[in-house]
Amino acid sequence: MPKIQIIGTSGAGKTTLAEACAQAFDIPHIELDGIHWQNGWVELDRAEMKARVASLLAQNPQWVVDGNYSQVFDLVQSQAHLIIWPDLPKYQTLWAVTRRSIIRGLTRARLWKTENRESLFKFFFSKDSMFYWVWTTHDRRHREFSEVFKRLTQIDDGPLLVRLKSRRETKILRDTLLRRGRKGLIHKALAYVVRGSGNQAQLLVFEHPKTKNVEVVRGTVDQGESSRQTAERELFEEAGLSLPVKKRLGFESIFVRSGPFRQGPFEHQLYDCFLFDGSGVGKEEWTHQVSGDGGDEGMKFRFFWIPLASAQKKLTPETAKIIGSKALSDWGA
Repeated sequence: MPKIQIIGTSGAGKTTLAEACAQAFDIPHIELDGIHWQNGWVELDRAEMKARVASLLAQNPQWVVDGNYSQVFDLVQSQAHLIIWPDLPKYQTLWAVTRRSIIRGLTRARLWKTENRESLFKFFFSKDSMFYWVWTTHDRRHREFSEVFKRLTQIDDGPLLVRLKSRRETKILRDTLLRRGRKGLIHKALAYVVRGSGNQAQLLVFEHPKTKNVEVVRGTVDQGESSRQTAERELFEEAGLSLPVKKRLGFESIFVRSGPFRQGPFEHQLYDCFLFDGSGVGKEEWTHQVSGDGGDEGMKFRFFWIPLASAQKKLTPETAKIIGSKALSDWGA
């Protein structure tokens, strides 16, 4: 069962997403704002807040935590299995906090089981305004969280990372989790096998016998299996290759229609992408019969090489996405 951390600037929708995760997985929701803010808008002592959060994490084997407080950020991150970052444009978060504060101010809603209420005067005429806070911190938060994701990507057994770049993507992830419940994320591992360097770099692909699409090796991560293990297993089962992993390229969130004919609602899929060293593969083209117990078992895939520089145009959009987000230097090519 998951331990989930949701980060992002104010107005990004962290709490709404956390509530959906708590409902989908039937786990406790720990809202850091509700711990930090005491009656009268008094901030809880940093050491006391860290102690309270540590106690809550220890008491609950599964949880979802939303918030960015520095005194507990690393504590939560070090235990999280999944980190979700709604990385929305500044104008969207500014509109969200404005709308939220006006509604709270007009309804005089009490916040976090305290006597605290939002003040419209403070929102429009004070430097304590949430609008001012988002305006002055959004860009800094974006840089900080980008560095966090970059660092965690390099850890093979690190948490899964989901970065959402619009309200639409956030809604699709939320709806996907609510539909799937305890089954959780749709999590796949992809194997990008590259040989050569510079403009001569080549990517290993195959033609699927049913769809005739040009694909890279990929497969669903089984329970109890790491993403890296899945990528290695799928590469052996589908291509007959046992190759060394050079590095993890990163995560990509893919949004596709569900159902056998892609006519169902959009769903979120998380692709965990690995770079394999194909320099020792001397074959130019071969056919391999798929082994294992998946849906492709027994099919024959025809493998061949295509130029890495033009691969984005030949692959399906979902498998080409990470190629478009990387420079040749990122591939070690």
